[in-house]
Amino acid sequence: MSVRIASFFMLFVPVATQAEQLEINWRPDGRFGYESLLHGAAMTEICGPLDASAVVDWQMKSSTPIDFNVHFHQGEEVVYPTRQNGVNKLTDRLTTTTAETFCWMFTNPAQNPTVITLDLQLNPD
Repeated sequence: MSVRIASFFMLFVPVATQAEQLEINWRPDGRFGYESLLHGAAMTEICGPLDASAVVDWQMKSSTPIDFNVHFHQGEEVVYPTRQNGVNKLTDRLTTTTAETFCWMFTNPAQNPTVITLDLQLNPD
């Protein structure tokens, strides 16, 4: 295959999105905090198991609008307690009804990097 033909086909290969998955490590006071630079066309997912009837107050921020969700998987289905696109600040409370691994996911659809923060507070029963 000539270099010219190979270069032509490379135009149709999708560019891979950078993805990072992190685990929630709760501090003894029930808090978790994260701040990082999220590159353009990249995704960060921060996940951890929660018991049934857990209550987590959370806040996310980003320096530019991004796509954000909180989700968990039930078999093949993805369930989204929260999902918004083009947002740079959200505050909410997650109350679980089943024991699942929940993920807070940041996706930067733009080419420019953005600073993201996530603050979680696990509330006692």
